[in-house]
Parts: sequence; C-alpha cells; structure tokens
Amino acid sequence: ISLIMLVSVTSLDSVSYWKSSALLVRQVEETLKLQIRALGTEVSLWLADSKSDIELWANTAELNSDNPAVILQYLTREDKRVGVYDGLFYANAAGDGFSTRGWQGSVKERSYYQDVLKKGTTVVSEVLQNKSTGKLTVIIATPIKKNGQIVGLVGGNVPMDKIQELVVGTKVGDTGRNSIIDGKGLVIAHPNKDLIMQFNIATDKDASESLKELANKMIKKESGIGSYNFKGMDLIGAYVQI
Repeated sequence: ISLIMLVSVTSLDSVSYWKSSALLVRQVEETLKLQIRALGTEVSLWLADSKSDIELWANTAELNSDNPAVILQYLTREDKRVGVYDGLFYANAAGDGFSTRGWQGSVKERSYYQDVLKKGTTVVSEVLQNKSTGKLTVIIATPIKKNGQIVGLVGGNVPMDKIQELVVGTKVGDTGRNSIIDGKGLVIAHPNKDLIMQFNIATDKDASESLKELANKMIKKESGIGSYNFKGMDLIGAYVQI
C-alpha cells in the first residue's frame, strides 16, 4: 500500500509566489517530508500491532486444537475483547472456514490465502469486500503450523474506516489532505469519500498527466515529493510506502 499526502494551493497568486520563493518551497517540502514519514510510521505501527495479535492467536492451543467449536469460541472472545476488527476468521489448509460474524464458506479463491500457503508468513491483503459484513476491509492473515506444516490460517478483517480515520484525521496546515493509494493507483482512503474505490490516479481519464507521472513513481514503490495538478488545483504531494 502506498501513502500520499497532498497540500493544495488554490490561488494563482499563491502559486506565483511559491514559484518565486525557493525558500518557502523548501520549507513546505521539508514539512511534508516530516509529516508523511510520521504518518506512514503511525499507520505501519498500527498494522504491526494487528499482525502481532493474529500471530499470537495462531500459536495458541485453541487454534491448534483442530476443534471448530473451540476455535470459534476462542476467536469470538478475542474479537470482543480487542474490539478493533470487523470479525476474525479461521480456515483449514483446504480454505474452508468460518468467522466470528456468522460467515461460513471458502477463502480458497482469495489471494491472501494463496500467499499464506506459498510464503508461510503473515500477509496483508489488498482492499477487499468483507464476506461477512460487505464492508471494505484489509485482511491480515497468518498461517497455523504443526510440525512445520501449514494446517490452516487465522485472520482479521481490518475495516477501512479505521484506516480512513487514522489517515484523514491528520492534516498539514489548512489545505493539507491525506490519502492512501493501493499498489495499482486506486484511491482507498481520502477525505472525499466519492473518490474511494472509484478514482485511479494512474489511469482515470480525469487524472492529469502530472498526477499520472507521480502515480507511476508510487506504483514503482518509490518515496519522494512532487508537484501536480488535480481538477485545476496546483498541488505538492509527498508520498511514502507503508
């Protein structure tokens, strides 16, 4: 997931002044760099906490009991105790499973399931639709192992509104605004909710060439700062990988 923070300038006079004042531009750029690094670290730490939760559960006696009733009871208790997730779920090595929110079925077609089996480590999915609630979510899933063999997985649905609150709630000055872009350029968190899961900064017909150029750098997993135009506004954007 890529994170980009934007500071917009709406006045043509301001734009002219910014362009004529190298010192001011450098000050704004340095502020952006500091803010984007701090916010990126905050989001990364928040996700790391969730990873730690799920990895801990994967190693409990309950999750290794092979008893669906015991597993469900334990995960339901932990789901209520932590209060962060839109449900926890378990699946066996064949992908068949259940969640604490009433879902039963298969996750075999989900890329995170395939990645867990292939890599044998914790994975964070792209934005998906929660099978239980229908809401947008990010899945954090980790393998359950016995004698070095993967026998299942446990995962948590991290609701996007939690990430949205964390990212959008932080601003730079009066005009700064934050957003999260996925690995293909799709907006997945933004102050303007109409853009979420609808606008791709790399491919959308309304995206300016300067924005597409910035998007391509983000998709290549670069971090940095650049200027671009969005719907007639001249913006400076700092971006960093989460």
